[in-house]
Amino acid sequence: MNEFIYSIKDIFSNSPKTGCLGANKQEVYYIASYQRGYKWASERSLDQVPQLLIDLYEAFCKGTNEYYLQYITVKPDNIDSDKKSFEVIDGQQRLTTLSLLFYVLEKQGCINITKDKILYARYDENIFEKVIEFTVNTSDKDDEIPTQDLYYMVRACRCITMFFELFNDENYKNKFIEYIMNNVKIIVNKESVYVSSEDVFSNLNDNKVPLTNAYLIKGLLLTKASRKLNMFGKPLHFKEIVDQRNIMGRTWDEINAWFNEEKVKYFFFKANSKADGMEHMLKLVELGKGNEYINDKGIIQQFKEKLSTDKGAYTSQFELFNRYKESVASVADANHLLSEIKHIYRCFKNIYNNPNDNSLFNLLGYSLFHSKEAKYELKNIASKSGKDLKAELIDNVISILPNKEEDLRALKYPNKKINQWLLALSVFPEDKKKQYRFDFYSYGNEKWSLEHISPQNPEVEIKVDDSVVEWLCGEIQKKESLSDKKKVLINSIRTEKKIDAKDIAFLYENVSDVDVLGNMALLSSGVNSSLSNNPFPMKRRILFGKSNQGYFVPKHTLDVFAKTLPAKNDKYFNPDFVKWDDTDIFAHTEWMANRYLTLIDDLKQQKI
Repeated sequence: MNEFIYSIKDIFSNSPKTGCLGANKQEVYYIASYQRGYKWASERSLDQVPQLLIDLYEAFCKGTNEYYLQYITVKPDNIDSDKKSFEVIDGQQRLTTLSLLFYVLEKQGCINITKDKILYARYDENIFEKVIEFTVNTSDKDDEIPTQDLYYMVRACRCITMFFELFNDENYKNKFIEYIMNNVKIIVNKESVYVSSEDVFSNLNDNKVPLTNAYLIKGLLLTKASRKLNMFGKPLHFKEIVDQRNIMGRTWDEINAWFNEEKVKYFFFKANSKADGMEHMLKLVELGKGNEYINDKGIIQQFKEKLSTDKGAYTSQFELFNRYKESVASVADANHLLSEIKHIYRCFKNIYNNPNDNSLFNLLGYSLFHSKEAKYELKNIASKSGKDLKAELIDNVISILPNKEEDLRALKYPNKKINQWLLALSVFPEDKKKQYRFDFYSYGNEKWSLEHISPQNPEVEIKVDDSVVEWLCGEIQKKESLSDKKKVLINSIRTEKKIDAKDIAFLYENVSDVDVLGNMALLSSGVNSSLSNNPFPMKRRILFGKSNQGYFVPKHTLDVFAKTLPAKNDKYFNPDFVKWDDTDIFAHTEWMANRYLTLIDDLKQQKI
């Protein structure tokens, strides 16, 4: 495959010296029937046709000497065409749009350099002449357009017509058209006549890297940033440019790989495994306003206003890339944004990968995960020093917690502050070790939820966990009052692993209010569901069994069920480990009230 660079004028030229067609002894471009139909949209500013017009006009206003469109791939001497032709294997959407542009300009008195230069295998007639016929009709006859190709081409022509009608100065418009013809370039990949067109088409499409915002932004910034001048003020040689791009590319790939690590992107962005972590990070970069380099933005603004205003129902897949493109008007702009990206990377990595001090990690994680609606302005991470960031995060954590000790005592289910407080007990343990690191990834993926220590609604059928079957059967055997039911209950437990809660009412203790804070603990959804509405002594055994099997149980929750939390203000836990009553709830509440005071003090001390 050989590559050649041509201006738009030369792409359609039959000149034997300078024309892409003429120099290769071809007459036309040929679009075979296996190609996809024309489907570039034209309704909104970020659609393909309006974006092409805006890009060309911005390049013209900035005085860009050469503006490159994406390449096209062609193959000579297609046997299905009467004329000697270049079969277009890749790039027919771009060539078709450029032809539509000059057919529109022809109606406005300009020379049509594309006239009769593209043949569509699906049509016997000149498709472009047909498009112009439909274009002059009003839009209420669009339902009469017979094919999808024609429909999209007609709408593209209307869009192009609307754009060029905004030029009041004819000389200025002609300068812009001259710019398109002479300064806009396309790289042409020429395939051998002996290869199969369908095979080339298939390979090109199968091997294409999926277009994402991050991939396009990488290409934009690396291409622009590598076009700087050398020490003598002259442009770099091609090899120097390639070397520069390779160096910057390796740095970009390192950053991209880190932000796409499963736990990293989940921690910072709550992004799932399929999400692009790099794209999330790129949204944090403060973008400049590269369009300030454009001398005349009036036409662009008017054009956008005339396009569809249905913004709420439409979001471009590449909106982020377009925002970057609008912000990069120079080599300096591109290098500045690359520096910002590296700065964000270093800041985020310093928080996430500091084995000696995880205080920032835990503070930020709590700010991001304290509730489903939790939000924190991640741009602050890169804009503040480590000390200032820590102070801000501490203030943010304190603001999330109950306002004072009395407010904490009064919390009742289902107040969301309960979840936030119980999570704080796990994220900020009393031992104060800087190396302690809370597992927010497990917390989020295991869907931690509130657990009523004494059941919220015991009058239901409950599932008996394998770990307590024999223990429960033994407790039933001890009860004389159940003498007539013993065999039936024990058989039901051992075979069906289910039982009505009322049949083991003797295991439930009287609790005045099951919804108070002292009766609450946090558990992962998997462990929580296994506890179900079991009475406390059964829950206790199931919980310790799950912990021994490797299930993650928060330390605070284990301590509560084990009743190992120290007494505060002379409030002691009931020494009977198989009971949970108001005495235990009061003791638990007093311990949490005391921990609230020490935690607030711990956090404030970290700011000093």
